[in-house]
Amino acid sequence: MAALLDVMAVRATGDPGATLVDCGEPGGRVEERICDVLVVGGGTGGIAAALAAARAGRGVCLLEETDWVGGQLTAQGVAALDEHEHIERFGGTRSYYVLREAIRDHYRRLSPALASAKHPWGCMIRGSNSLRTIRRQDRVLDPKFIRQNPETVKHATLVKRLASPELVDGWLAADAKRRNTQAQFDSLRNEQKTLGELVGKLKREMKAGTSQALEKLIAEANAIKMRQDALMADLTAAESDCQTIMLQLPAIPDPSWPVGKDERENVVT
Repeated sequence: MAALLDVMAVRATGDPGATLVDCGEPGGRVEERICDVLVVGGGTGGIAAALAAARAGRGVCLLEETDWVGGQLTAQGVAALDEHEHIERFGGTRSYYVLREAIRDHYRRLSPALASAKHPWGCMIRGSNSLRTIRRQDRVLDPKFIRQNPETVKHATLVKRLASPELVDGWLAADAKRRNTQAQFDSLRNEQKTLGELVGKLKREMKAGTSQALEKLIAEANAIKMRQDALMADLTAAESDCQTIMLQLPAIPDPSWPVGKDERENVVT
């Protein structure tokens, strides 16, 4: 393919050929694939388009530049879909209604309290308090909550039989290291800012040339930069450790969550 049409650049008037982007010839050997429909972009809309074309019996090629499909819905775990207030009655495609009902069924299975609810996934209904119901059932973890309630989080690992209490201690240690490193980095940044202002002032006063005092300030600024680079590497590692452990910790269960591993251990007397 030597050229692509930039559909977002097409105007109502003028030459549409001006929106063609010359891609040139591909270098090296490129595998050629033939399809009826080419979908560029594996976001929610792209996935829906590819599925619709495939179900219609067309050969489809779906391209996505990353290793993740689904767009914001899956990558960011959004708490709300972009819907209008009448979506319960009209305004969506058939496949979209199938998707949203499948999401609701998922949360019905997760939450016994919402199993009989007509609209259990409140994020799909603007103004609904169903989402608040879900949030009351399972408190989503955040760093501040873990710091203030480590024993509660440890108890959640036992109740839900996910991870282990020791992971909470591991997260607290990684978080303390991250915060300490961040504080050191911020302190150095402020120090470097002060030195930069002094260097600038001396250069303006001297207008040209240099001096022993100026060279000393520049050397100090360079040393601080090297320390900052080392701290940034430590900070990145600490943040990675925190994130890795956080993903293994369970949400805080509702007090009514059964503590036994099966019905035999959850007999009400």
